[in-house]
Amino acid sequence: IKLIDVCDGIVGVANEFHLPVKNMYLTSNLNNGNKEYFYSDGTHLNKSGYKLMGDIGAKFINAN
Repeated sequence: IKLIDVCDGIVGVANEFHLPVKNMYLTSNLNNGNKEYFYSDGTHLNKSGYKLMGDIGAKFINAN
């Protein structure tokens, strides 16, 4: 199973129950081009990556 499949499942269930959901996997703009800045080891976020995800999450929560 891939992470994208898990994310799609979460979004699907949230939509089914009319719950607000943010697909951070698709909307964070994390990619191979910027992973040196946002990841500590190519897989796990570093301080900048956590800040980015926190900012995206907070904006979503405040908007909903």
